[in-house]
Amino acid sequence: MRNVAENIQSTWNSYLALRIVLKKEKNKK
Repeated sequence: MRNVAENIQSTWNSYLALRIVLKKEKNKK
């Protein structure tokens, strides 16, 4: 079960990072 939680956390971190990158790209234009 712990493995699943870590996997979800990793996916969530990737999602947040992606959102930040997209936000920066939007501000650039």
